[in-house]
Amino acid sequence: MVKVSRRVMFHGILSGSGFELQLDTANEVLMRINRSLDPEPLTDGMWASYVAIRRELRYVEYDRVNRAEGTDSAVDVGDLATKVNLRNLPGHVVKDFTFLLRIETLLRMWAPSARVDPGGTPPEHLRDHIFINLANETRHYLDDCEESEQYQREVLDPVIRCLAKAARIEVP
Repeated sequence: MVKVSRRVMFHGILSGSGFELQLDTANEVLMRINRSLDPEPLTDGMWASYVAIRRELRYVEYDRVNRAEGTDSAVDVGDLATKVNLRNLPGHVVKDFTFLLRIETLLRMWAPSARVDPGGTPPEHLRDHIFINLANETRHYLDDCEESEQYQREVLDPVIRCLAKAARIEVP
C-alpha cells in the first residue's frame, strides 16, 4: 500500500484530477465494443469496485507524471494493472476494468484549462494523439482485431464519439 501525505491527498481531491468516466458512459462503451459477444452491463457493485480502484490510482500521482506534453510519442498506460490490485476479480472483469482505466487515463490528458479556454480548442495534435491512442486501446481490448470499414463504422467511430462527448472533446 502506498502511503501518501495528507497535503498530496487533498491537493489531488481539491484541484480535481481531470476527466472521470461515469457509469453510463462506461456501459455504453463496453456495450458498443462487445456488440457481438452478448455483453452484460456493469452492475452497481462492479462500478463501486471500479471507483475504488480508480481512487487508488488518484493518490499515486499517476496523472501528474503521465500527463501529455503535446508530443507525438505514445502514452504509456500499460503499467496501470500493476498499480492496483485486480487479482481477486474474474478475468473478464479485469479485462474490462483495465480497459476502462486505460481510456480514462488517456482522456485525463485533456486538461480542464484547455476545455475552458475562450480561444477555442487545445492544439489539434493533442486531440488527434488522444484519438489515436483511444483507437489503439480499443483494438487491443478486442485482441488486436482486424480493422475493416465495418469495424471503423460500427465500433470505433461510435466509441470514440461517445468518449469524446463525455470528455467534452470536439470531434472534427
